[in-house]
Amino acid sequence: MNSFLIFIILYAIMICFDLIPAFKKKEKKVLFFSIPVYILTFTFDVMYSFGSNQMNPNQVIIDFIGSIFHIKS
Repeated sequence: MNSFLIFIILYAIMICFDLIPAFKKKEKKVLFFSIPVYILTFTFDVMYSFGSNQMNPNQVIIDFIGSIFHIKS
């Protein structure tokens, strides 16, 4: 639970110094990239803080390539 509070504080700081100035300057290209990245990383951080088992990215890539080329590992 401590890591969850740390993530909340860090994201609040990042939003204050990164997203709010972009909103004020109306930088749409930055916002279309930044907001989904913030949401995705925050979701992973919350899942991590509550003890979710996350998949190994290397295994996902191996399985994906294997399914494309019909390779059994």
